[in-house]
Amino acid sequence: MNNVSKAVLFSIVVLGIASWMGIVLQVRDEIYMFAPAIAAAVMLLLTGDAFKRAAWRELGLLRFGLRKWPFAIVIPIVVMSIVTIVLWATPYASVRIQEEVTGAALWLLPLKILFLLVYYTITSALGVKN
Repeated sequence: MNNVSKAVLFSIVVLGIASWMGIVLQVRDEIYMFAPAIAAAVMLLLTGDAFKRAAWRELGLLRFGLRKWPFAIVIPIVVMSIVTIVLWATPYASVRIQEEVTGAALWLLPLKILFLLVYYTITSALGVKN
């Protein structure tokens, strides 16, 4: 099977799995992001490459890739931070701090925002509903 045929088959399988997940299973929106991964596993089975080491190597699934994890975690956080700063700097959103927040709570607010930004970025990347 050539690469074009595999790409077409992969697209059909992804659309089929995503449709099945949405229509039949009625899963939450965050679960849809797993459709390509499931489709890749199905493709390995359909093409007969599931038990070939070369196919797993081609997908990059033989190594754990720890060297790339910092980039995979930091880059979304940086992008979300930039978007948040730009959004707050424009009239589309504004930062409102409640009057009760004073003293130490006010100084801890940037840390809380950073923590929440990291938390929601990582959990949404893992498909966890917050």
